Amino acid sequence: VRCSHGLLEDQSDLETDAQTLTDLYRSLADVDAVVYAHVGGRYANIHYDHDPNLETAVEIHSAWGTFEWIAADSLDLGRRIGIVANSDGHKCRPGASFPGAGLFGAYGGLTCVLTDENTRDGIFEAMRRRHHYATTGCRMFMDVTAQLSEGAVIFERNPHGDPNAKQMPATRAIMGDIVKVTSPDVDVQVKLKTNQGIERLELRSGNTVVETIRPYQQSDLGNRLRFIWCGAKYRGRGRQVNWKGQVQFDKARIRDFKPINLYNIDRELRSEGST
Repeated sequence: VRCSHGLLEDQSDLETDAQTLTDLYRSLADVDAVVYAHVGGRYANIHYDHDPNLETAVEIHSAWGTFEWIAADSLDLGRRIGIVANSDGHKCRPGASFPGAGLFGAYGGLTCVLTDENTRDGIFEAMRRRHHYATTGCRMFMDVTAQLSEGAVIFERNPHGDPNAKQMPATRAIMGDIVKVTSPDVDVQVKLKTNQGIERLELRSGNTVVETIRPYQQSDLGNRLRFIWCGAKYRGRGRQVNWKGQVQFDKARIRDFKPINLYNIDRELRSEGST
C-alpha cells in the first residue's frame, strides 16, 4: 500500500494509495499486520488517527535521531504503546547503522524482543503484546516484572481495540502487558545489565517521573566533570542544532576528552591548549 504514486510512471493501481493514516488503517483492516509510528525526515502524525489493533508501538530512536517526544505524546493521548528503536539507515546494515547524512548524525538503534521462540509467529506475537524494549545501540539486558495481587488478569490484546480481548488470570506481568488489578499496590522489579556504568534509572507513571535511582554516590565521582550539548530545533527536517560551546579552566589541565554520540567527521571536537 503506497502513500503516493508521485514518482511512478505506472498509475494503474493509483486508487489503492493510502494518503492518510485513516486510509492506511482501512486498507489493513483484514491484513495480518503490525504498525509502528516512525520518525525520520518526516514524522508520523499520531494525533491524526490511531488503530489500537494495528499500531502497537512508537519508534523513539533510529539513524535519524532520538525522538522520545513521540512516546510522551502517545502517553498523553492515553495510548497503550510499546517502544522500539531501529536502524533505518537505508544501507542494509541493521544493528550497525552509522549516519548517512550530516544533518542526521545518530547511530541506529536496536529493539530487543522478548519471546520464547525465534520464529516469525513468536516475534509477531511479542510485537502485538509490546513485549520488547528499545536501545540506542547498547546491547543491554533489561527485565521488568510486576508481582500482581490475587484476581488480576492480563489482556491478550489491547481492549481499546478489541473489547472482547481474551483475559488470562495472572500473578506476574512483564513489560508491555495490559493488566487489570484488584489492588492499587504493585511490586515492580527491574533488572539492568549493561556494558557501561548506568547514569540513572527513571521510574515513571506516564510522563511523570516518580523516582530517580542513581547507582553511585557523590563521592564516587571524584573531580570529573561532564558537559553535554543536546537537543533539537523542532520535530521535522532541519532540526539539528549547531552547538558551539567552550570550556576553559584556570586551575586545572585538560588531560583527555572524547565525544559521545558524535559520528560526523565534519563536526569535530578539538582542544586549543591544555586549559
